[in-house]
Parts: sequence; structure tokens; C-alpha cells
Amino acid sequence: MSDAIEAILSDLVPDIPWKTGIMGPAFPKSVTGYICCNGVRYQPFVKRDLESIAEFSLTIISPNPAGDPGNTTQVEDYAMKVRAVLDQEYTLDGWAVDSSVESITFGTPQGISNIGAAVLQFLVKF
Repeated sequence: MSDAIEAILSDLVPDIPWKTGIMGPAFPKSVTGYICCNGVRYQPFVKRDLESIAEFSLTIISPNPAGDPGNTTQVEDYAMKVRAVLDQEYTLDGWAVDSSVESITFGTPQGISNIGAAVLQFLVKF
């Protein structure tokens, strides 16, 4: 499923290089997006079937958020674009029954007013 998310984001948000990983994001040299599955939950759906929900963290990191003074909202803009793309591609090309971005958490480095990171919590039902 990570591959499907990566393919969609690479195609529709090509300004960011996307990487999948088990260990989580690493500090990049340029703005980079990371796709990490945090876990899968199972809950009863019908008598003999379970509903599966995978929780992903999609992290966008800018190593130098103050480096471009003309674009103070670069990471925020990317996060909103990713949310809009995933809202439209909610079946992940048929891999999922449904999916949604549940939240976005922004991180701002101390002493800088630009957002340096965004973490999107993305739930996928399959």
C-alpha cells in the first residue's frame, strides 16, 4: 500500500521527492516527503470479517525553512496540496475501500517563523 501512496504522490505532487521507510524520516538535504506506516488495526466488521485500518505518517521536511524568504509557507502549501490529492484519490487506485487525512501537525524551528515540517496522519481502510 505504501507503494500505491508513493506512486500517486510522485505523480501528482512531483515537486517533492517521496520516499517510503520503516524507520521513519531522516533529515534531508532538500524538501523531501516520507511515507511511513505506523501500524495496522483490525476491528470486527461483520460476523466473519475484520475491517483493517492502516495508519500512515506522511512527513514533509524542509532542511532550511528560512532559506527562501519569498516563500514563507512552502511546507504548509505542500501539505495542503497532498491533503487535496489524497482526498481525490481516496481508493489509492483500488487498494483501499476508503482513506482520509485525519490531521496535519506543523513544526516550526525555534526563532524562525517559517514552517519546517508537516506530519499528515493518513488512515487507510482496506
